[in-house]
Amino acid sequence: DNNLRRMLDTTKNLGHIIESDLASRAAMLQAYAANAGAEDAEAMARWLTLTGLNSDSMLIVTAPSSNSPLLVSARSHIKGYVPPGLVQQALEGKTPVFSQLFFHDDKPRIAIAVRMHKTSDKVLMLTTTPQNLVSAAQNTTDQGALIAVTDGNGRMLARSVQADRYIGTP
Repeated sequence: DNNLRRMLDTTKNLGHIIESDLASRAAMLQAYAANAGAEDAEAMARWLTLTGLNSDSMLIVTAPSSNSPLLVSARSHIKGYVPPGLVQQALEGKTPVFSQLFFHDDKPRIAIAVRMHKTSDKVLMLTTTPQNLVSAAQNTTDQGALIAVTDGNGRMLARSVQADRYIGTP
């Protein structure tokens, strides 16, 4: 079946695009975390603007010994929230760590965490909405296709049709 083969190819290509999108955001976060000026609330806010992330995003600097964020990006109207276990995972690994979908301030969110410096015990975390990280699913132009992206627990992160209605649902 040519139609089935084409659909499978499209699905595979979209998967690669979404993975590439996430890897690109994570690489930018790692590069910023390695910068000596990363622990400045105003600089953090500028980075969010320059990378195209909107007001639903924030950067947090935290450490495993802290119960709350040490620093939150300036002009953030969102209270800092650190998903349990994410800081420790970022410190133990050499690659960025992605959270599962969680809700904070009644909005679905995803976090990416990276170690600040190779010898640091601090972590830089980007917290944002799934729509900011998984844009490929929303940008589909094929009106006959339904594209859905889920996290490791099967919760909807992005969807090409009626995204606001379904994000966060199983």
